[in-house]
Amino acid sequence: MATSATPYGDIFSARAPGPGTPRTSLRAFEAALVADLRAAAGQYPADERLRRLVAELRANSDRFAELWDSGTVGHHEAARKTIDHPHVGPLTLDCDVLTVAGSDLRIMIYTAEPGTEDAERLALLTILGTQALVGWPSHSAARLPRPAVTPWDE
Repeated sequence: MATSATPYGDIFSARAPGPGTPRTSLRAFEAALVADLRAAAGQYPADERLRRLVAELRANSDRFAELWDSGTVGHHEAARKTIDHPHVGPLTLDCDVLTVAGSDLRIMIYTAEPGTEDAERLALLTILGTQALVGWPSHSAARLPRPAVTPWDE
């Protein structure tokens, strides 16, 4: 069931969150992720990889252990997030999670309020997402600092 520690490992690591990590309401976001993970653990109690993930997070993060020990169970369904994107800067987006009844399938939909700068930046990402920009870090190195001058600052 659990195939990766992300996003849990990124949120609850000792290092500071990098680009792409929500900046606003981080504590509420953490609580929602842990509640969601607890729901998955209840649904799949025999999943050894999931149990190892929880044990590792509890051992390495006091915040995760505090939230896990609270016993809250829930599902991350919707939120407003500000994401610091490495190419276009901060984006405030609405995140809705669509679920299929009777399955584990969840689809996360991110939208910006129409007519806002966030909507313009999100539209720009539909173009930039398929191109490599000269002077920008590669997609795999997105955690590198942004250059001092961006192409649209010139």
